[in-house]
Amino acid sequence: MGKVFQYVVRVNGKEYNVEIESENEEIFLKSVTRAASSATQTLGEESTQKVEPALTVGTSVPTTSSVSQKPAAPSKTGGTVVEAPLPGKILRINVSTGSQVKRGDLLLILEAMKMENEILAPVDGVVDSVLVSPNQTVNTHDPLVVLK
Repeated sequence: MGKVFQYVVRVNGKEYNVEIESENEEIFLKSVTRAASSATQTLGEESTQKVEPALTVGTSVPTTSSVSQKPAAPSKTGGTVVEAPLPGKILRINVSTGSQVKRGDLLLILEAMKMENEILAPVDGVVDSVLVSPNQTVNTHDPLVVLK
């Protein structure tokens, strides 16, 4: 038996208790029950369904338009590379080469899953290069901006 995670999910104003099990890099839906209701709908052990992961189990889903990212990696040229935290499309770029930024300043907007996600500067610095353009599609960990 792997790790079991429990969530409360709200769909169309109705709450559901969801149990998910993670085992050997696979995710299984263990049960779904209607919360705060006498009528329950449960998927028992015998009807466990495999679920393709859309998100890594145990991570939090952003509820605002700001995506929290891991600290940016230093580049081989001495700058800080800001990477895409998730796949999506570049909607707007708010900086250009030579722009001075402070930690937390808005660098660009990345659209993912029909949400606009703010990509913020992880450190104070100067924009060394912008590696993407509007309407460009990017994957997770693709470099977006280099700061020095």
